[in-house]
Amino acid sequence: MGSFRLAAILLASLSLVEAILKPQILSVSPSSGSAGGGVTLTISGTGFSSDQYVGGNTVWVGPYKCMVNPHQTSTTAITCKTSAGAYGTYSVVVVVDGAASSTGGSFTYDRQFTSGEGPWLSYASDEYQSNEICVPCMIHAPSS
Repeated sequence: MGSFRLAAILLASLSLVEAILKPQILSVSPSSGSAGGGVTLTISGTGFSSDQYVGGNTVWVGPYKCMVNPHQTSTTAITCKTSAGAYGTYSVVVVVDGAASSTGGSFTYDRQFTSGEGPWLSYASDEYQSNEICVPCMIHAPSS
């Protein structure tokens, strides 16, 4: 009986530590913008990395990487620039040292803010080209 109780306490403690260490998104602003990319997002929350030199934060808008400006980052705010994406609403995910945010906002690639024909399925410039795969995005599927 005593070892069962100890195991239960350890599991509860680990869950609490994991919840505290995971980044949490409280808001994303603006909530929509051009599918052509280049929109500066401000993400407010907790548990972000403030390391301006190594840059421990990675941000994804659905499957699209949002390029973090490390000089405008703190433990409670991240600024990033969206890459081009397909029209639609996507979950925003912050990954800090491998831990993905469990809560979050969303961003809509909106036709009304997009000039040109599209579809905007490729990256807007070489700055955004990446071979990375957004593993947390596979968990946080786009909302419709």
